[in-house]
Amino acid sequence: MNNDLAHACALQEGCFCITVAPYASLVPAVMQTLQEERRKILYVSGNYPPVLTAVDRKTGHFSIRRALTAYQYLTILSDAYESCIIVEHDRSVYDDAPETAEAVGRLCRERAEDAAVLLIARRWDTFLEAMEPAAHTIIQIQDTGKKRRNAKWPVAVREKTTNHAHARTGTKNQDTGGSNAQRQLWDKEWQ
Repeated sequence: MNNDLAHACALQEGCFCITVAPYASLVPAVMQTLQEERRKILYVSGNYPPVLTAVDRKTGHFSIRRALTAYQYLTILSDAYESCIIVEHDRSVYDDAPETAEAVGRLCRERAEDAAVLLIARRWDTFLEAMEPAAHTIIQIQDTGKKRRNAKWPVAVREKTTNHAHARTGTKNQDTGGSNAQRQLWDKEWQ
């Protein structure tokens, strides 16, 4: 498994992390996290949870809650008592209320004050962009579809870390992704 992704899916208390990676990379990373984590985990999924359906549910100590709307995401996160929360992003839950994406991001950050919060997604979208300011760390790993010479992983990595994670990463205010325009330019460089 890609070391960047294994690091991104590690549940670190006090941190709200958004991890975006291809499905084939997310499933083993989430499985490893569930196997290694000893704390109680809440796994929150939406209408269509492809990663959850591929995960061995006998692995680890976790409970599952399903949100069919963005407002249910907010309720589930507000009521959560677990010390680790994994949210599988489903953009379809925001169809009726796209303005709630920012509130979900802020609530994830609030919950991260006393828990580890990991939001996983298979691709970047406008709803994740609304949540981005609330995240402590963002890891974006993209499958470029091309095999690179002398490389095991055909991926491009973008990492943003805020002051919260300064001690963990050794950098301050690192953001190699930048604005949406910079992100698009960055994506083109890797294609």
